[in-house]
Amino acid sequence: MTSLRRVLIVAVMTAGSVGLLAAAPKAEGYLRPGDAPDAIRILPPPPPPGSPAAARDRAAFVATRAFQGTSRWTAAAHDDKIGPLDVLADFNCATGVALDELKTPILAQLFARVRIDSSAVVGPPKRFYARPRPYVGTGAPICVAETEDLRGSPDYPSGHATYGWAAALVLAEIDPAHATAILERGREYGESRVICGVHSPSAVDAGRTNGALLVATLHGNQAFRDDVDAARRELAGLTRSTTAACAVEAKVLAAAAY
Repeated sequence: MTSLRRVLIVAVMTAGSVGLLAAAPKAEGYLRPGDAPDAIRILPPPPPPGSPAAARDRAAFVATRAFQGTSRWTAAAHDDKIGPLDVLADFNCATGVALDELKTPILAQLFARVRIDSSAVVGPPKRFYARPRPYVGTGAPICVAETEDLRGSPDYPSGHATYGWAAALVLAEIDPAHATAILERGREYGESRVICGVHSPSAVDAGRTNGALLVATLHGNQAFRDDVDAARRELAGLTRSTTAACAVEAKVLAAAAY
């Protein structure tokens, strides 16, 4: 098994609704132990119960239950798949390239390694604040199966928003000509979590801040910078095109979330 395949498989296996709490020990990110910034010190604490911000979080949860049964609800369920190859493919329309580990292996490896590093800035604040997800105790519908793993994974910050935004920032740097569409798609990962009912808006906002601080830290890593340059060359040599499905996707994701 090649090292790339091993990294990708381990990264995909660590993905899912548990919220990026830990990466498998055999996986290799860019950051060494201790390199990641202290997200607990950097992120603001979640809104305290009874505060106006907490009330806004609750209002967003109640309002977005109306998406159940719509195409945007289905799209939110799709965005629950947060493995590096899933996220890579989700930028197909934004870049005009069918991104995968065969056509863009350098980019696929880069996404896998960033996915692994994201656990270092998500797990500590999740455990520290231990804020319950918004659906817990409500009986209201969510767009994914309500499992014990999901229930046991705290709300704040959103791991999906962290990785989705980090991936978008990195890809926008690699492909600046399509930065607007890429960052728009990255933003939608967080919105999907609110629509799904598994994260509050404040947790998504914290996730985007978390993704940005992760990428800022990664820029101090030479291997990361080298891979960004190599991925840029890799992507530059590919033919760009869009499909009719991209127009449908854009219409679905354009709906105001909350």
